Amino acid sequence: MKRTILLPLLLVWGLLHTGCIVEDAYEQFEPTLPGYFLAQCAAPALRTAMDELWPVIAFAEYYAADDDARRQIHDTYFYRSRIATDDGAVWRIIDCERELVILTEGRSLLDEGIGWSYYYLGRDYDERQLPTLTHRDGAFALDLHEPSKRLEGAFTLTAVPFRNPGLDLSGIRIDWSGSGTLRADDLPIEFSAESPLRYESTVGRFLSGTLRLTVRRDGQTDTATAAYTDDGRVEITFNEFTKLWNI
Repeated sequence: MKRTILLPLLLVWGLLHTGCIVEDAYEQFEPTLPGYFLAQCAAPALRTAMDELWPVIAFAEYYAADDDARRQIHDTYFYRSRIATDDGAVWRIIDCERELVILTEGRSLLDEGIGWSYYYLGRDYDERQLPTLTHRDGAFALDLHEPSKRLEGAFTLTAVPFRNPGLDLSGIRIDWSGSGTLRADDLPIEFSAESPLRYESTVGRFLSGTLRLTVRRDGQTDTATAAYTDDGRVEITFNEFTKLWNI
């Protein structure tokens, strides 16, 4: 049977870091627990990236619309925000919690081959590696560089506005695939989407899709998969063991 060298490491590391703590304490051996810790660390970082991305996609609709449609889009996605620009190339979406800056260069992101960069004020970005969203072949390509290199990757996205009549909510649905690396403190985690992950802005989490998570340390490689469900749970597979967890 494959050795699980990372099990003690991840148990101790997870218990010491509040961002990756299991809800329930287990006194007995749980074979999927290391994979669950990896998912607990990866999911918040990826959700945050999507939380920060969807306003850019919504603004792409706003930018390309006429005045009447802009008012409707503003009220749908940016009702509590102020949208401002001085030159038509640099736009700011300002609300009471954060300020998003989008570099459009005066061109619509919905045009083929156009790319926008964006960032949030107060975060320590490398100006040479801002997150960049490009429109190609009817989809979006995202080159993501988070501040302090905590999350990096290259992704392909499809995004659409949607309405849920039962809840009377409008939002942005993003299906994305690709791969990258994230760092949870000093632990590097490689990730890739084995099947596209679906994110909806109205709930702020993944509703489906499978993520592959890999840790390499001291010549040992350990891999887990995390399959997300629409009820907010995740099915973890690690060393051929599988368990459904709350996350």
